[in-house]
Amino acid sequence: MTIKLNHTVITEDTDYDNCVKFSPSELPFVNCPYLLWLSKRMGIKPPIGVFPAVFRKIDGAAKEFFEGKSPKLFDKKLFDGKIYVGGKIQSKIFRDTLSGLRYWFSGIPDFIIVSDCKKRHGVIDDKCADPSNSRFLESYFLQVCAYRWCLMFPRFDKGHQNVDTLGIHVTEPSSLIKNQDGLISYKAKEKFIPFAINDKILEDKMSDFGKIIRSDYPPEVNTADNEALWNFVKAESLVKKKGDVSFIG
Repeated sequence: MTIKLNHTVITEDTDYDNCVKFSPSELPFVNCPYLLWLSKRMGIKPPIGVFPAVFRKIDGAAKEFFEGKSPKLFDKKLFDGKIYVGGKIQSKIFRDTLSGLRYWFSGIPDFIIVSDCKKRHGVIDDKCADPSNSRFLESYFLQVCAYRWCLMFPRFDKGHQNVDTLGIHVTEPSSLIKNQDGLISYKAKEKFIPFAINDKILEDKMSDFGKIIRSDYPPEVNTADNEALWNFVKAESLVKKKGDVSFIG
């Protein structure tokens, strides 16, 4: 059986090893076609970015506070129900009909919300960033939308067809205080930002990724773009460290 979105086919394929795996949490940071090609086509992973320890503490505190409570704590407009801290979820294999890419998602959302009647579900991710940045909002929509697909089209279980609520809970620290016992307290602005459901945005992005990944040749690097040039330098050093590489996907 297959289910079609606009140009994405949800398949019954089980050959996960020969499909390209994406973590939803990596989608906001895929901003260099060259590094994407090296990572997904050649198996050369870029360096992992540094996640400040204080943000881990804030993230942990948020999970402890919200778990088991009502989604209305995020926003009064949300449905009555319960907040769950997310566990690992995986999707079925998707095939993009435009590029031919076969891919799947695997990751851990921060929160999954479930209505009292169990008929409505949602995904909310916790962030520590300025919510006014439009690029920030667009990139994190991709992440929560990919988690939505994992819930609707899961690898092993029966899917939830009514995953109708997506958003991010933003905690923006304004001050941090470390006491004599080494404990950190903070003051922060909190904001819930809802996202409208639009699968086409994720579909189009995965089509763009597919065209890059399935190419036998790496994308050209814009040497006039300082960020692109720096990514190229990092990538070249990765290639030298890796040595022989094998094609995937």
